[in-house]
Amino acid sequence: MNLKDKNILIVSPEAWGINYVSKHHYANQLVKRSNKVYFLNPPGSGGSSIVKVESGVMVVDYKMKFRGTWRLPGFLSALLIKLELNLFEKYVGIKFDIIWNFDSSRFFNLSMVRTSIFKICHIVDLNQDLQRPLLASTSDICFGTTKYIVEELSRYNHNSYKIGHGYQAETKENMDFSFKMPGINTKKALYVGNLSMKYIDWELLYKTATAYPKVDLVFVGPDGKSNLSNSVLEDQYKDLLRKLDNVYFMPPVHSRAIPQLLKMADVLLIAYKEKYHRDQSAPHKMNEYLASGKPILATFTEEYIHCKNRIFMTIRNSEFTPLLSEALDSIETFVFKPDSYQDLMISIERCIQKVQEN
Repeated sequence: MNLKDKNILIVSPEAWGINYVSKHHYANQLVKRSNKVYFLNPPGSGGSSIVKVESGVMVVDYKMKFRGTWRLPGFLSALLIKLELNLFEKYVGIKFDIIWNFDSSRFFNLSMVRTSIFKICHIVDLNQDLQRPLLASTSDICFGTTKYIVEELSRYNHNSYKIGHGYQAETKENMDFSFKMPGINTKKALYVGNLSMKYIDWELLYKTATAYPKVDLVFVGPDGKSNLSNSVLEDQYKDLLRKLDNVYFMPPVHSRAIPQLLKMADVLLIAYKEKYHRDQSAPHKMNEYLASGKPILATFTEEYIHCKNRIFMTIRNSEFTPLLSEALDSIETFVFKPDSYQDLMISIERCIQKVQEN
């Protein structure tokens, strides 16, 4: 199967918005390949709507007719999900060729969905685990971003493959971006991402900021409710960081502007609590960081251990703060181009063709 000229439903646990993660990038890439893509937002409090966004993706808010299907026996959940998909297709006026599911809490039992729909289970976060075994076992193919995810998926579906995160290659479509780094210090350490994630080690970042008063730490991303998060994370060390003269919290920028933003920093930061190192063994931002060529200071990130000559990576978080000076003093340009989302689409096509041939 070529991923071209198809009607594709993407089921996402994160809504559409200016902050892109893998689901959004895949949707945009699929549109560029002449597919008609419907991006189903997570459940909200509103009704139903279909909005065509700038890239050509059709973003759908839809009030599910059958709720709590995960509580039902397998036969009943499969039947209701089949009916739900039929009703959804009537609503959007499309018969889908592919259902590409990133959300194991919805459309998780595909055993009764018609065989003409190719079913993809794609798990990018280890904690996205509600009904994951059932989604995996009733899909035609499974993808995971880490070895831990793929090892689990393989127990339920032997057609399971590792597809890491990609990065958005710079193109002429990238937004013109005027942004000046805040602060009076000449050295800038930048963290870009969802600032409401529970994994971030704010205590470690506070210790780092206080240890380097002549370095500006700049945080860019959604902090609170956004299309990536419905929660507002409270943390005493994040509050303490806000009070420091060399720390700046900036609003999110559009994902297309991130490549330009990263080039303005002297070092890029990734800092997760030790107990979440396994969960965050392949953070989405790492590939964007690597593509920038800038030095990266990161807590232990197992899926990128092969890039240690390009990343100042610690084993224990206690090693993080002292290593910042070494990262800042680095004058080497780390030339490394990870897989772009265009590259990943080709890899995914090959995996699908392999499954279909067998």
